[in-house]
Amino acid sequence: MLPPPSTNYCSLQFAWRFAALFAMALLISPFKVIADDQSLTESAVRMQFSESVLPLLKKHCYECHSHGADSTEGGLVLDSRAGWEIGGDSGPAIVPDSPGKSLLLKAVEYSDAELQMPPDSKLSASEIVILKQWIVDGAFDPRITESRPSKSPTELVRKSEELWSLKPVGEARVPTVADDESIRNDVDRFITAKLTQQGLTPNPVAHRYALLRRATFDLTGLPPTLEEIDAFISDDRPDAYRRLIDRLFESPHYGERWGRHWLDLARYSDSNGGDINLCACECLEVSRLCHQGIQR
Repeated sequence: MLPPPSTNYCSLQFAWRFAALFAMALLISPFKVIADDQSLTESAVRMQFSESVLPLLKKHCYECHSHGADSTEGGLVLDSRAGWEIGGDSGPAIVPDSPGKSLLLKAVEYSDAELQMPPDSKLSASEIVILKQWIVDGAFDPRITESRPSKSPTELVRKSEELWSLKPVGEARVPTVADDESIRNDVDRFITAKLTQQGLTPNPVAHRYALLRRATFDLTGLPPTLEEIDAFISDDRPDAYRRLIDRLFESPHYGERWGRHWLDLARYSDSNGGDINLCACECLEVSRLCHQGIQR
């Protein structure tokens, strides 16, 4: 049997254990303090946003810059984090940690005459300080929603009214231009006026053969025949070109050329769409029916 441990040995063993526990406590304590500090910091910034920043944004910005606004000014929404991160027409509205690069702060400070928000009255000095400090602290924002607002019916109607094709037909005033051989009707006068405005000069009058080729290729997709070339070049009537256009409109090739585009849009092909195509005779019959439809 082993002798019992001495009192000195037990005291030494206890001292070592106490020292080890004390050292572990010293190592763990800083991490706990850091964790507590981080928790306090997150709680502070969350309180800063919910009690100071968010009410300020709702009061001064949401009327024109939120998903609930009738129309979003400049494409910017401030009722979500993604809204100010993406920004509007001028780019991101806020750059966290960088108040000098944040357009929102620049706008509320009225430092740029072309960019001032709110437009009716400037924020108070204390409100500007709140926004600036929020940005300096990293612009904490827990709001998550869609980045851009869907266009409201009011905005869609307003934009549609700006389309020229939806404006009521009115009588346009024919511009006054110097008459020359290129001016044959009022359309030419409009074109010449716009060219003059842009500092451009019209091309010289095309030769009859060039006119014939352009018109025939554009309307039928085919070149003119030798007989058509001779007939048009030798036609001295003043309305020879108008007669040419009328003849091309009446040509079956005109319907075939433009009907082909319609068939492309309808995704037509000589196939039943499966792994096995129709027999040749049935395909020819389908093609014949489509050709008849084009001619009509």
